[in-house]
Amino acid sequence: MNCRIQDYFRVGTLLWMSYPQSDAVESLKKILCDPYFDAVEISHFASASQREEAAGLLKASATTAGYGMHPVMLEHGLNPNALDEEERAACQKRMLEEIDEAKALG
Repeated sequence: MNCRIQDYFRVGTLLWMSYPQSDAVESLKKILCDPYFDAVEISHFASASQREEAAGLLKASATTAGYGMHPVMLEHGLNPNALDEEERAACQKRMLEEIDEAKALG
């Protein structure tokens, strides 16, 4: 193979896996500036100012962004398949909040 993998695939990474102990916005900047990546999967940002800055960075970049709820689900022990109705309802409520955040991020 004498060509770049990007000729065949959109190469992406998971923000929270690539930089687990770093500031999310600074890590996002690094990934968006890296010519190797065409896509990034982001997750929950801790503050409104971080969300606003991340939304601006994503809008200005040519990188495709996806939103992953998995880290939030694991961090808070949420289970959408829980047998307990209250536990499942709490999970559903948080998932809807995350969908709103993803929409706000574009």
